[in-house]
Amino acid sequence: MPDMEDMEMPELETTGGGIGGDSGGDGAPDDSGGTDSGGATGGGGSATVDGLEGYWFTGDGTASTDSTLTFTSGDVMFIENTELEGDICYGTATDGALTFDSCSMYGDVEWSAMSATLEVSGSTLVVSWDDGTVQEYTNTY
Repeated sequence: MPDMEDMEMPELETTGGGIGGDSGGDGAPDDSGGTDSGGATGGGGSATVDGLEGYWFTGDGTASTDSTLTFTSGDVMFIENTELEGDICYGTATDGALTFDSCSMYGDVEWSAMSATLEVSGSTLVVSWDDGTVQEYTNTY
C-alpha cells in the first residue's frame, strides 16, 4: 500500500445531482446551503468509475474486521476482512455497479455476493450487494 501521507484523495463523482446542487455546477455555493458541485461530490447518485479510484473501507481501514474495496482503472478488488474468514474477490466496476469474476475463499463461509450497485451519499460509498447486504465505505486514504 502506498504511503498514506503521499496519496491524493480523489473527488467523488456521481451521475446524479449533488446535495443542494444541480448537474451543471460551477462549484460555487448555492441558495440551499450546499455546493453546486455538478454531481462531483453530491449524494444519491450512482458512482462513476473515475470517482471511485483508490481505497475504500467500511471502518477506518485499521480494524481486522473492516472490508476493503480497491478500484483501479475499472478493476475492483474486494477483501471481506483480514481475519481468517476474509474472502478476496476480483472483478470490474462500471458507473454505478461492480461485478466479481472470481473469489478466493478463506475460512469456512464463502462470500456469496457477486455483484452490487454503487451509490454515493455525501462522502460515503453505499454498496448494495446482490444478496441484500448493504455496506457503507469511506475513502480514508
